[in-house]
Amino acid sequence: MVRIVMDSGPLISFSDTCLINVVSFLRQRGAEFLIPRSVEQEIVSTPLKIRRYAFSAVRLHKAIDDGDLKVVNVNVNLVERITIAANSVFSVRRQPLKILHAGEAACLAAYKEFNCGALAIDEKTTRLLIEDPELLQENIGDEYRSKVFVNSNSLNQFNSLTKGVEILRSTDLATVAAKRGYFNSFGKHSRQAFQTSIYALKQAGCSVSEKEVSDYQAIKIS
Repeated sequence: MVRIVMDSGPLISFSDTCLINVVSFLRQRGAEFLIPRSVEQEIVSTPLKIRRYAFSAVRLHKAIDDGDLKVVNVNVNLVERITIAANSVFSVRRQPLKILHAGEAACLAAYKEFNCGALAIDEKTTRLLIEDPELLQENIGDEYRSKVFVNSNSLNQFNSLTKGVEILRSTDLATVAAKRGYFNSFGKHSRQAFQTSIYALKQAGCSVSEKEVSDYQAIKIS
């Protein structure tokens, strides 16, 4: 397995769908999961103050206490460089668009600083900025119904700072866990448990299409 830096989205999705033990399961099989301090703030410190989200925060706090998630400090200068580059790539009506938030930028910095093998992120915009900025530009244009301008220098700088970043979603991690026997405790219902977990993660916020859900669900896990 690899060292994986986790954005808040997949962790919240796992917590909300009762799949948080996927992280512990994979850690016991060699994976290492890192979260920057800003992500810890997003998944624990802030939601603990909101009754609606507090129980999810408690579950994630326990994952940190148990050692399943390792909180790390990241280079603030690198975070700033990534943030400035990303948030000046696109502009609409002469206004730059904020693409990355603090946690996402910190995750990208941690990926580089700690030599990670994957970044787990469920949010579509950041993933497209890394993997397919042209499609993101098209999507933004459709959303704003306006021409989207691209700052090539900023895009080149962002690409340089994020070169080689491999993206996973919570659905990918759930699939890896399924192949390694995570759902075996469901006995004859293990395949159904895996298939329904994928749709549950989509409903919890993981950006996957219905076609992708079907593709995941068709994967043989045993």
